[in-house]
Order: sequence, then C-alpha cells, then structure tokens
Amino acid sequence: MTWGEDSFEGKERLAAMKLGIGVWAAKDPAAAAAWVDGMATDASKASTVADLLQTWAKHDGTAAAKWLLTVTNPVERMQGVQALADAWSKTNPARATDWAMQYYVSNQDATAFQTAIANWAQKDPKSALSFVQSLPPGDAQNVAVNNLALQWAANDPVSASTWAVSLGDPRQREEALVNIVDSWSQWEPKKAATAIDNFTDPDTQAAAASALMDRWVSSDAVAASQWLNQQPAGDMRDAAITSFSNNLFYNDPTNSLNWAMAIQNPDLRDQQLVVLGAAWLNYDASTAQQWIQDNNLPDAVKSQILSEESSSDNSPPSTDNSPAPGYGATPDPNEPVNVTFTPLPDSTPSDTPTNDATPTNAPADNPAADAGIIN
Repeated sequence: MTWGEDSFEGKERLAAMKLGIGVWAAKDPAAAAAWVDGMATDASKASTVADLLQTWAKHDGTAAAKWLLTVTNPVERMQGVQALADAWSKTNPARATDWAMQYYVSNQDATAFQTAIANWAQKDPKSALSFVQSLPPGDAQNVAVNNLALQWAANDPVSASTWAVSLGDPRQREEALVNIVDSWSQWEPKKAATAIDNFTDPDTQAAAASALMDRWVSSDAVAASQWLNQQPAGDMRDAAITSFSNNLFYNDPTNSLNWAMAIQNPDLRDQQLVVLGAAWLNYDASTAQQWIQDNNLPDAVKSQILSEESSSDNSPPSTDNSPAPGYGATPDPNEPVNVTFTPLPDSTPSDTPTNDATPTNAPADNPAADAGIIN
C-alpha cells in the first residue's frame, strides 16, 4: 500500500490503493482498517474506506459495521455506509438489513436501509416480506414496504400487486401500488395500465396513472396516448394527461399543450398551460405565440404565461401560481385527442432535459410475462 501510494499519481494511484486495500482487507481487515485510519483526509481516503468495507462485509459484516462507527468524517461515513450495506446484504441480507434499520433509527439516514431491503427483496422477496411484516408500524416499515414493492415488481409484478392490495394501512397500500406500477411500466406498460383499473381508491389510481405516464411516454408515446384516449373523464385521466404532457413537452410542445387543453379540471388545466406555455416561450417564442393566438386563450391565462416566462426555469412539471379562470368553451374530455407526433423543432435547445432511458434488459424469467392481471 505504501509503495502504491508513493509510486503512482492520478487515477493510477487511486486504482493501486483500491486494489491493495481489497487484497489486504480479505486477509487482515483490522490491520487494513488501521492503515486507512492513517491516510490523509481527501477523496482517495473516502474511496478507500468504501473499498475496505465492501470486502470486509463479505467476511465479517458485524466487525465492519463496528469499525464504521469510528469513522467521523461525514463523506467517508456516507460512502462507507452505502458500501457496507450493499456488500453485506448480498451475503447475509437478514443481518445486514437489521443493522441498516438500526442505523436508520439512530442516524435518520435511510440510504443503507433502502439498499439492504432492496437487495434482499431482489434475492428472496418472501423472506424480505416476513421481515417487513415483523417491523413495528412507522417510518422504517414504510421505507421497507416501498422498496420491497419496487424490487418485487421488477421480478414478479403480479405477486407484488396481490400482496400490495392486501396491506391494511391505506398509506402503505397506495404507495406500494404506485411503486409497483412505476416499476412494472418500465417493462410491460400495457399490463401495468390494466392493473390500474383494478385499484379501488381514486387517489391511488390517479397517482399510479401519473407514474405510468412518466415511464410510458419515454418508450412509446403513441401507445400511451391511445390508452389515455380510452379513459373516462375524471381525476385519474387528468393526472395522467398532466404527466403525459410534461414528459412529451420537450420533444413535441405543440401536442403537449394540445393534450393539456383536454384536462377536465379547469384549475389544473390552466395551471398546466401556464407552466408549459411559459417554458415554450422561453426557447421558441414565435411558435408558442402562434399556438396561443390560434387557441384563443383567455386573457388571464395569457397574462400568467407571459409573467411566468421571465422567471421560468424551463421545467414544466409544477407551478405555485393561483389558477386562472376557466374557458368559455373547452375541449370535451370524453373526445379523443387527435395526435400526430411531429419531429423535434429545430429551435429546441441542445441542453433540454430528456426522459428516462428505456430499459434494455427485461427481468429474467418474469412470471408475469404471460400471466393474467390481478382480480
């Protein structure tokens, strides 16, 4: 380690330190930890702490966790906690998750707990479920439920959904179902959309539909719009349209605002038009102004769009302004929105935000691939 520290510089020095500490920690972790304690406090030390704990956790997670508590530097502690939780939960998920929960309760830092329960759920969801059910009601159990839902849904969304609908706590049930739809929609958005129809709570339906659109627009906006056109007017459809128009905006602002016009709730519709209109004016004023003129927006909404333009950060999802008065004549929310997706405008700035990338690898042996949707 001393030779590597003195003989190299830059990335080569860091690589030598990481390799050396991994070998040493596998043979004599206590001596390796003592050497790390004597390092200069810089980014290389924080990285070395993480590598030490990652190796140590595979052999003796309890001893590694005890040493971690002696690390006082917040950056080193943060990286170490994450590394320990990740490595330990892959070899002894029950013990690692229990430690991570205690760390969360003591330090109000849920990072390790989220990592540990997620790894456990991915490896053995039924055992992870038993652990979650044994937790006392509270924030720790809520965090565990949410992460279990996400990971379980990635491998078996039907079983995860069946479990989620059985949860007695309304908040946990809603958040779990939304997380399941969010995870499921990355791989099978059509089945995730069908599952939403089985949710009985209106708020859960609306939140899940919004999460569905966040994912679906980035992979197949046409299919997502076809599903939207089949939904009845109401809060769920409005929430889905809001999310759809937000995610479509930077690729096709015209159709994004056309969809926003179909929101039934006048307050929500006007708020969405103000946010999107102001963002559009900021990078393609002429096209935006022409659209506003062609659609004969109320003066109050136009004024809000113009007042927001100067302070807009080009982020369409939300606004704190009071909603403008409704329209005299609005699109019928029961009528399909005719959408022809157009090429990206030439005036779109090069640094516009992009949607999440479509996953390239579906979960292996997904039992939900040919299964029916939950009753």
